Amino acid sequence: MDGTRIRLLGPVDLLRDGVPEDVPGRSLRTLVAVLSLRIGEVVSRDQLVEALWPGCAPATAVNTMQRHVSSLRGLLTGVASISARPPGYVLSPVPATTAEATDVRVAERLVAKSRQSPDPVEQVVLLREVLALWRGEALGGVVDSAYLSSQVERLTRLRSEAQRSLFRARIALGEGCGSRHRSGPGGPRPGDVDPAPGRGPGRAGGGASAPTGPAAGHDRWLHGSPVRNRRAGRAPGEHPARRLVARRRHLSGVRNGWHRKDRAGGAVGLLGGGRFP
Repeated sequence: MDGTRIRLLGPVDLLRDGVPEDVPGRSLRTLVAVLSLRIGEVVSRDQLVEALWPGCAPATAVNTMQRHVSSLRGLLTGVASISARPPGYVLSPVPATTAEATDVRVAERLVAKSRQSPDPVEQVVLLREVLALWRGEALGGVVDSAYLSSQVERLTRLRSEAQRSLFRARIALGEGCGSRHRSGPGGPRPGDVDPAPGRGPGRAGGGASAPTGPAAGHDRWLHGSPVRNRRAGRAPGEHPARRLVARRRHLSGVRNGWHRKDRAGGAVGLLGGGRFP
């Protein structure tokens, strides 16, 4: 997956010879995103101005946008070129292979290829390659405009489609609850299953695996989420639900002790009628 391209599936940046490179400033990242999503097409000055200043463009918007484009040309040297073409600008990849110019184009190509493949193993390989392109929410660090918001939604749907297709392909390979450790191209990988640290099978010390089903729900209720416990500065045993259970057990034991004392000829406690020795 290394190479030279513009990356949009996460914080907007560049990948130059396999090395990530930041795009400084929200305005430059926004221009990169708008031009890259329409790579090879002319994007008008008005569309770029609206993306940079949604609904509130200043009087100097066009001149400022042109200065941003000049800065962007130098930043994209060796990755892409920006040419003036009425009524705006067009971004062209270097070399001129639009299929690899952005990670979005790569993802779309691989998803389309996985749809055409009849082989579940090949589908799994392709879709894992697609999902590995995401580094967080798409188009991170850009100005929130109507156009880019719609593109975030579109790319989120693309990611969800790849996840569902990967699930179906793994099912087609015969994977299920009992085949979690299957090896081979279709088998689970660390990114597919994320067991809680120290709770999964094969942990050091040979401990039991994490509970599943209803037992897992009870375990989470009693011990609390590890993340929430860390945020609250609690040890797992200090979860409020666990303290509640311990308190109920204590009260039950006290009540039972009072009842046993009453049957042995002693007094009945407050819960048993209010008499004292």
